[in-house]
Amino acid sequence: EKYNQFNWTGRLWEGSSGACSALKPLILLTWNFKIMRYSTGFKTLLFASVLFSFPLMSEAQTNEWITEEDRFINLIDGKKLKRFLIELSVQTDGTITGMGAGTDVTGNWNWQDNYFCRNLSWGNRDLGSDCQKVELKDKKLFFTSDQGRGATAGFSIR
Repeated sequence: EKYNQFNWTGRLWEGSSGACSALKPLILLTWNFKIMRYSTGFKTLLFASVLFSFPLMSEAQTNEWITEEDRFINLIDGKKLKRFLIELSVQTDGTITGMGAGTDVTGNWNWQDNYFCRNLSWGNRDLGSDCQKVELKDKKLFFTSDQGRGATAGFSIR
């Protein structure tokens, strides 16, 4: 039966052009799925990949909203926050220093309610103040402006 299916699909586009030749990949894909449907090895491989991905999916979805200043300090104390072209030190004394695209970054921060609030300057440019939601996801800190309603920036903790 599989041989006949192959010959049937082969005859369908043999010497043809246009719509029939455009269907060739779709027909081959359908034919390949029919073979895979009967393949024990394929079923085993598929089952194993799904089974072993469950622990990875649960780990990948770990996230924590940092609502306490002490928890935040434990995460950043003595560390640098890094992302492409940006490296920041958020100090426990309430200062922020670092570099962004080759330009000095300076500022101050404090904790208000459940949010990290900062005043920041990038070179001569005042970036203003903002209270941000902080989340820990997959060993990265994500800061979301406007108390979690704005843009998000993720930083590796190193």
